[in-house]
Amino acid sequence: MLGRVVRLMTVKEDRCSIALEQAAGEKLFAIIVQNDVTCSVLLKNNCFLKNRAILIPNNKCGYEEFPADIIDYVHKVSLGKAKHALSLI
Repeated sequence: MLGRVVRLMTVKEDRCSIALEQAAGEKLFAIIVQNDVTCSVLLKNNCFLKNRAILIPNNKCGYEEFPADIIDYVHKVSLGKAKHALSLI
């Protein structure tokens, strides 16, 4: 196991931490594991009987880029104040 999301990331700008917490929600407490095989082994062996756990295999992590026209629109409407969440961690 690599650890909980909240422990694996650092926020670049402290003033944005509450917004990032709200956007991430309970996923902040998800546990990142090496791969989907590790995830399966942990689940099959009932390693989390006492607590409900969200497991995220590291080899399945990813994100999709927003189209450039949407980013430009948001930047224009927010007068340059809006930032993409991934740029803050």
